[in-house]
Amino acid sequence: MGEAETTQVAEQEPNIRPSFNRAVRIEARPDRLTADAGVMLMREVMERTGLIDWLEAHFDDSRKSDQVTYSMSELLRTQLALLAQGWTSAAAADHLREDPALRLSVSDRRQDMPLRAPSTPRTPDGLASRRRYARLTLDVDSLPIEVHGQQAGSAYNGYFGTRCYHPLILGAAEHGHLFGAILRPGNANTAEGAATILRDYLGWIENHLAWEVIVRGDAGFPADALLAVLEQRLRPTQYVFRIRNYTPLRQMARPYVAGYLQDLRERPDEVRQEPFRAYELHYQGTKWKRARRVVLVIVPPEDGQLLPRSFYLITNFSAATMPAAKLLKLYRQRGTYEQQLGDFMNTLAPHLSSTTRPKSHYRGDAPAPYARTTRDAFDTNQAILSLNVLAHNVLNMGRRIAERAQTRHGRPRTYGRSSPAMSLHTFREHYLKVPARITLHSRRVWISIAQSTADLWNKWWQYIERLGVVSVVN
Repeated sequence: MGEAETTQVAEQEPNIRPSFNRAVRIEARPDRLTADAGVMLMREVMERTGLIDWLEAHFDDSRKSDQVTYSMSELLRTQLALLAQGWTSAAAADHLREDPALRLSVSDRRQDMPLRAPSTPRTPDGLASRRRYARLTLDVDSLPIEVHGQQAGSAYNGYFGTRCYHPLILGAAEHGHLFGAILRPGNANTAEGAATILRDYLGWIENHLAWEVIVRGDAGFPADALLAVLEQRLRPTQYVFRIRNYTPLRQMARPYVAGYLQDLRERPDEVRQEPFRAYELHYQGTKWKRARRVVLVIVPPEDGQLLPRSFYLITNFSAATMPAAKLLKLYRQRGTYEQQLGDFMNTLAPHLSSTTRPKSHYRGDAPAPYARTTRDAFDTNQAILSLNVLAHNVLNMGRRIAERAQTRHGRPRTYGRSSPAMSLHTFREHYLKVPARITLHSRRVWISIAQSTADLWNKWWQYIERLGVVSVVN
């Protein structure tokens, strides 16, 4: 396809002439333009990690091979690429089916074939390291996914004040990855199912990712049953949770708080300069089978406040192994994980299905027989949520590469991220939502981008080249 052909076709296209300036012409041209050129980076991440091969190996494709147009790998790449680029609606694949960058990034075919007309009726046309860390901290939390209908399993949650699902999310603040998202009804208790889920995930993580795992969570999780699961494993799992301000704990803490208040009255300036005070307690809840170590933390009053703030941490670390100051530091790093969950919700914004009804039409035609069956809405939403988690991890890997590619030698690192810190949203806007012109010449595909984007991409590509290919853990 040469420039002469492009010009000739363009001259035949109708154009729009705005009334405010008659010299302006708005025309549709056959140039291959895209607003999502950065999806090529996401394909590179998926390719080098072997993520799609791993997913496909665990997927049961019940379709008849002689009726398949798009391979399972192409379907999976399409879903993850669209989610990573910010396209949350299933209809986006129809809207973007001709986008050249997306066609290239999801296709199994090589060279310029993804941009060529299909050669057969079954040819797709358009969209359809194994490393073990010495120690890894597994964060457990829950969050609401608000809905606006009567989706199966959704319910009103009084704590969040909305109708929602209440999934359990497991992740690692050090790396920004999410290990899993387990969909639960909207009215599920914070810790519901956490003991069983942690048992399953801990075994896998210890076998493949880390020699030692620490579990960390907020005050909604440390029930006796969950703590016992962690303590009674063949190799007990260390943990630190915040614990609610139970009446027996308040009574045990009363003399320490009274002493702190007296010091605050007598030496206010000096005491306010202290970052915190910590006191060791030994506490057994009324329904607990054993007593456990609890650390009382008292924090000075904030500016304009008269009284200090106090809270409790429960742990199975010994005081010798993990002194109070070190334990508090470990727990406070949980804030990084909470920020990452916020980044996940703000950037991916999972849109869950609202109906169990089968499709009555698809692109104006009756759907295939397999698409007419009624589906389980809850299972469907679990799959959608899992796809969003996978897309988050693909995005996060790209973001981490971008951070390291932009980090100068000798620049200090922050916890969980390399300087300078970059959100998923910033990575998407600067690296992925990139306009480009795509042309074909001599059976090559040329993608033209702005110089500023090229500078970012060059550093990104140089870094990923140094990483090489990393295999996905089974």
